[in-house]
Formats: sequence, structure tokens, C-alpha cells
Amino acid sequence: MPSRKKKPVVMPETAAAEVEAIDTESPLKPNFPIVGIGASAGGLAAFEAFFSGMPLDKEPTALETSVIPGAIAELLGHIMESKRAEKALRESEVNYRTLADSGQALIWTSKTDKLCDYFNKVWLNFTGRTMEEEFGNGWGEGVHPEDFQRCLDIYVTAFDKRETFSMDYRLRRHDGEYRWIQDDGCPRYNLNGSFIGYISYCLDVTERKEAEEKLGKSEQLFHSLVETSQDIIWKCDVEGRWTYLNLAAEQVFGYELDEMIGKKFFEFQTPVHAEHALTQFNRLLEGEAIWHFESTFIAKSGDEIHLVINAVIWTDGNDNIIGASGTAHDITERKRLEAELRQARADAETANHAKSGFLSTMSHEIRTPLSAMLGNIELLEGSLLTPSQQECLKDCKSASHILLRVINDVLDFSKIEAGKLELGNETFSVSSMSRQLVRMFSTTAKQKGLDLTISLADDLPEYIRCDQQRLRQIISNLLSNAIKFTRQGRVSLEITHEQGTKSTALLRIVVSDTGVGIPVDKHEYIFDSFTQVEDFSTRNVGGTGLGLPICRRLLALMGGSITVVSVPGEGSVFTVVLPVENCSAQAQARARGQAQAPSRNILLADDEEFGRTVAQKLLERKGYKVAAVQNGAELLADLPLYLAMF
Repeated sequence: MPSRKKKPVVMPETAAAEVEAIDTESPLKPNFPIVGIGASAGGLAAFEAFFSGMPLDKEPTALETSVIPGAIAELLGHIMESKRAEKALRESEVNYRTLADSGQALIWTSKTDKLCDYFNKVWLNFTGRTMEEEFGNGWGEGVHPEDFQRCLDIYVTAFDKRETFSMDYRLRRHDGEYRWIQDDGCPRYNLNGSFIGYISYCLDVTERKEAEEKLGKSEQLFHSLVETSQDIIWKCDVEGRWTYLNLAAEQVFGYELDEMIGKKFFEFQTPVHAEHALTQFNRLLEGEAIWHFESTFIAKSGDEIHLVINAVIWTDGNDNIIGASGTAHDITERKRLEAELRQARADAETANHAKSGFLSTMSHEIRTPLSAMLGNIELLEGSLLTPSQQECLKDCKSASHILLRVINDVLDFSKIEAGKLELGNETFSVSSMSRQLVRMFSTTAKQKGLDLTISLADDLPEYIRCDQQRLRQIISNLLSNAIKFTRQGRVSLEITHEQGTKSTALLRIVVSDTGVGIPVDKHEYIFDSFTQVEDFSTRNVGGTGLGLPICRRLLALMGGSITVVSVPGEGSVFTVVLPVENCSAQAQARARGQAQAPSRNILLADDEEFGRTVAQKLLERKGYKVAAVQNGAELLADLPLYLAMF
């Protein structure tokens, strides 16, 4: 047999060197046949090292595989598959890093030893540190000292249990500011299910934390306001069942909250009030808000509770009405006070009517005999009396006039209070009236050594129209007070006016003095009824204290006003402003022409014989022819006869 040529054997330990001997110009075409390969690790490594340079996207050709027998071909396939997996892994890692670095999340990973081995670019940019600085436990240097241990405990506990975790902590940013971070971590496993560490995603939640803090403070404030409110704050469902009540409900109703929550509000009302309240509640559920609705409830003690209720509907996210909420203010005490006030007002009105009736009756009963006294005094003045008798008569007359003024003031005041005072309207000369008043008070002023002066504006209306009697009364009261409270110096009356329209004028009447004056805090007090500003200088001047109150009330009825400016020890200035009708001289002349000459015959009726007799004598002394009867009924019955006589 022809001898066969022995094939060389390529051993694993020499494979690399022998493979390098292959002609590179004819790839994979050896000058000797490769008949086998050992299975040692070294041999595999040598072949893997050789073929590692082969392009991963290129498969061996048929020629190449035909010259690679047995295990070599199998090894080549293994290497090619490994290289493709390596490439895919590198591509996956590049994609992962691109994704991790392009988002907003700060990402880190750790190994099974709990130490961090990766931080994404977002984390590094945030902290301003390098990967090497953050590795291991380096990242902890950026965590706020107050948060570090808490975070570490959470991480270690979750790591040991292989559980997810979520924690918030403050992490120092590159500019030195601490920002709140929400760190959510979870365990990692490889394809074989083996635990390989942790991965975590972190977000900057500073704005959320600040909003939560503000919300928390707001909720705390709201809770504080609600629970400390004296008003009841409530919420109920569509059936009227209370689902929330603040602590004020306990104080108002006397029940514990758990005795009320879950019950319907109308269970705490009488049937009548419950029916009315349910009507309002149904209107509320139809969308109509309720404001200042008053209703009555029953407390645990059985007492009535009066509440003022405000309410609006309560809706869910789909605008479906699910109930109502609102407030309830306890007005029980106010209701009680109002009832007492109504009763007090009724009692006061009753007393006031009784007082007015009494004053009117007493004034009439006193003034009637007093008028008779004055009449007799006037009759006696015309008789032959000794000087001593004349002096006594003068004192009697002076005292009687003072008493008459007091009675007239009381009667006027009672009429004003009762609303029964009627104002007159007549045409007269304000200048003439003012001069007459000054002449009347001049004697009293001279007796005290005072200068009493009058100043009238040149452009005063010649005639005005208003209630002459009441205007005279106002000026008289002011002049009388000025003289009464002035020891030395002067008292003056000044009247000016401001033109309104063609037919109206605004009189300004000023009465000033150099008297004792009035303290500033007593300026309004002097216009109160039956009051005087008392001190050592005013105690002996007398008076009812009704003069100024009557002046103010009369002026209010006439559409005017009165004010005072006063300094203690220097004097007072009272100013009256009064709108009046401006009448021309021609109008006054026409009024006089239309007036008939007064009759000299008088028919007198008076049921008081004493007063009737005195009045008749006084009238007859003045030249009148008087026929007197006892009362009005007799006058009407005999009127035709008396008309015929006259």
C-alpha cells in the first residue's frame, strides 16, 4: 500500500502562531490541513483572539467554511455570536446613556455592595461634581446634613429587603442652593434573575414642596379659623344630614358632635320651623343660594336657638349637587335683647304719653290761675296804690312772668315730643321784631351793667314769611341765656342773610356774649332736655334747662339748625341758620289791605269763671265791648242773638 502522507496536527498551545503563518493574501487558505483542535482553554482563547478581528456584520463564506473543519467552525460560530451580542450590548448601553442623559431625571445605580457606581449627566450637572467624586458614598456630601441619616436608613432598609423605596431630601445644587429631591429607587436583576444592585430616578420637587408647605399652612390656618369660629360651620348631604360641624355647634346646641353628625338638621326643629327650613333647603338644592335666612332650633336643654343661616350648594367633579355647606350665626341673645327693647320702647312710649298728658294737664291747670293772677296784677297797676304796694305788685308780676315762662316751656316741650306742635306761617319784618326784642331785654341788661347791642345787615329782606312766634321764642331764649350767664361785658344780636332763590333767603342769627362760657365736652350736653352745665358760677341762675333743647327742636321742625362755639371764661357764640321765604314790601301791603279792620266787639267763652272775669275786665279796659259766656256750647247756642246785638 502506498504510504499515506501524515497530516500535521495543530495543537491549541501553538494554534495562534501557526494561524499567523496562513497566507494573508489568501485568507483562511492554509498551506496545511487543519485536522483538529484541542479543547483546552488556552487553545480556545488563541482562536478567539485570532478571529476577534473579523467584522461582526460579515458571515464566513462557503470557501472559508469549507476549509475550516470540525471544532474550528464551531468555535468560529461561537466567537461570531459573542461579538454580535457584545455589539448589541454596547449599542444598548449607548442608547441607555443617551436616554438617561437627555431627560430631566437625576439617575444613579448601585452594586450589590450598596455603593453607587453610576450617575447620569443630569445628576452631575445638577451637583456640579464629577463621576469620581460621586462614586461610592461620595454623593452623600451633597445631601443636607439634617436629611442624610434618614435617607441612608431608608435606602439600607429597602436594599436589605430588596424593596422599592421613595424618599424626599435636600440636595445641594451646583450654585450652593439646597433643592428638594424626590428619590424613587427599585432593585435591579440580570437576565438570570440574579440581584445586581439598585437603580433610582430623582426629580427636583422644590416647587411642589413649597406649594405643599403653603397649602399646609393655608389648611392649618383654615382649620384654626373654622374650629375657633364662634359661628357654626356646617356641611350636609342632599337629604339634610349633617356630615360636618365645627366645635361651635357643641356650644350652641349643647350636644356632643357625635350626637349630631349623621342626623338631619330638621330633627332639631319644631314641625313648623322644620317645614319652613326644608322649603328653603329645597330651593338651595335647586341652585339658589341662601343668605341671612333666620330659623329656630331646639337645644339639648329644650331652649329655643335662633340662627341666621348662609348656605351654598356643594358639587362633585362633574357638577352634580352632593349637598350644601354654610355658616349659622347664633342670634338668640340678640333676639332676647330685641324683645326686651321692644317691651322697653312700648313701656317708654306709654310712660311718655302719660308724662305728656300729665304735663299738658298740669301746665293748663297752673297757667289758667296764673293768667288770672297776671290779669289782676295788671288791673291793680292802674289803681291808686302806695309806693310800697306798687313795689310788691311789681315783684308779684315779675315772679308770675318767670313762672309763666317755665310753664310755657314745659308745655311747648311736651307738644314737640308728642308731635302735636303746629307751625304758623305769617309775613312780618324780622328787623322790627329783633329791635323790639332788644328793647324788651335792655332793661334787664342795664340792671346787670351789660351792653346789649343789635346789628342788622343793610340788605336784610324787608319782610319774611315763617312762624313769627317760634322765631321770636328762639331769639328770646338765646338773649335771655346770654344775659343770664354774663356777669360783665356785652351781649350782642347780629342778623345777616344769604340770598337763595328769588323767593327764599337764609337767615343767619348770631347771639354772642362775654359770659362764663361752656367747656368743649359739654357743647352737645347743653342741648339735652332738663340739663344745665353746672359750676359755681351757674348754680344760682335758675331755669328748667329746656330753653336750648326747645330751640334746637323748633329749628329742626322749621328746617334750620343751631351751633355753638364757646370758651370757658371768654364767652359763647350761638349761631342760628334758618331758611325763610323772602316777601316784598308790596306783598306785605297787599296782606294788610286784605285784612279787615279789627272789630271792637268780642264774644268771650271760658269755663273758668275766675279767668273769664279777669279777661273781660282787661279787654273792657282796652276799649272792647265784651259779652262773656261759660262755654263753647252756650256760645254756639246763643250766637245768633249775640250777632244781632253786635
